[in-house]
Amino acid sequence: MSEPKITVIINNYNYGQFLKMAIDSVLEQTYPAHEIILVDDGSTDNSHDVAREYGNKIRFIPASNSGQASTFNTGFKLSTGDWIWFLDADDILTPEALEEVAALARPGISKIHGKLIMTDIDGELLGKIAPALPLSEGNVVCELEENGLYVWPPISGNAFPRSLLHACMPIPEEKFKRCVDLYLCNHAALRGDIVATKKPVGYYRTHGSNHTSGQKLKSTRLKNQALNIIATVDLLKELFSYREEFRFPYTRWHVETLLMAKRFSDCKDLENYSYRDLYEKWKHTPQVAGEGMTEKAALKLRWVLMRYLPKSLTEKLIS
Repeated sequence: MSEPKITVIINNYNYGQFLKMAIDSVLEQTYPAHEIILVDDGSTDNSHDVAREYGNKIRFIPASNSGQASTFNTGFKLSTGDWIWFLDADDILTPEALEEVAALARPGISKIHGKLIMTDIDGELLGKIAPALPLSEGNVVCELEENGLYVWPPISGNAFPRSLLHACMPIPEEKFKRCVDLYLCNHAALRGDIVATKKPVGYYRTHGSNHTSGQKLKSTRLKNQALNIIATVDLLKELFSYREEFRFPYTRWHVETLLMAKRFSDCKDLENYSYRDLYEKWKHTPQVAGEGMTEKAALKLRWVLMRYLPKSLTEKLIS
């Protein structure tokens, strides 16, 4: 079997301060990339200047500001590799990342993923790995059906075979503008086995533009989380449409997040979710329904408080 050709598609928007490190991390691989495609989503910083320094070492595609899904669609359309690695411009790969994937690549696999080492904005190690839980492997359909998710890393830790992307792309750009990993990783779950690398494959940089720390009830954060949940619900209903009995397995976290978003954000997509509907979903989640009488009473009190307390007090309740 011939060695797989791996295309790395770097998506960038105003990450000029990090972009050189991302590109260099691909150029310095022990297993050379087949091609490097940089799709810039209408940056207004120095990103274009950084990109042009590399000449013909990379293929630079300046685009209009249309969102991450658009950059993925554009990059994939231009790619020719057997495997596609989507790398966020603020992240970097470990030197052996492509070699790890090349060694594991074989027919029948729908995704190869590896953990990412977390750093701060300056690249200093935080002593954490994303995700903290063990990565899912093998056939994850049951895991996805039962939990509404399986364990995968941020998008920079995932490599996809061309056959999978041909089957599910282009990504619907409006609905998955911010959460392309949900779209690609969920499609991968139903189209073959998932394989995990033994070693981390990159570094995930946390900073103000991508990190979810800070005020838990910040309107933008809540809205994005709610849109991700709604997109996941709709996508899984579509992917499992061949099973008439499929119901999205809402967890307590899902419903409480939707409740907070409905109260404290301007997410118009939540207009179809009534407070009564959310409560019914919440009380039937395994995390509530499975508790004893005393625990259920305490959780119901918590729900009432989250439903009616003002924002400042609700923030303290859920912290």
